[in-house]
Amino acid sequence: MKWEHLSKNLAKDYKLFLAGYKESLDQLNADKALLLGQHTEATAPQNIRDKIARDRAAWETLWGIDGQKIQAMRAIHQKELDAFFSNPE
Repeated sequence: MKWEHLSKNLAKDYKLFLAGYKESLDQLNADKALLLGQHTEATAPQNIRDKIARDRAAWETLWGIDGQKIQAMRAIHQKELDAFFSNPE
């Protein structure tokens, strides 16, 4: 595999990750707005605030800076880079 091909694949993966990140964050915010309805986060009932906090925590676990999605992508990229540098063409 050539460096140009490898770098294009890595960039494509990051682009797809960022698109998924944005879509997921938009959905999280839409769900939050739907839950809040006429309330603000400060005036919402406790059960709604708890649900929003749980949703945000779950989102962070999956999409956050050290979330499962980015960790999986980094692991794959590291294997590809290790293979490239251990046996460059």
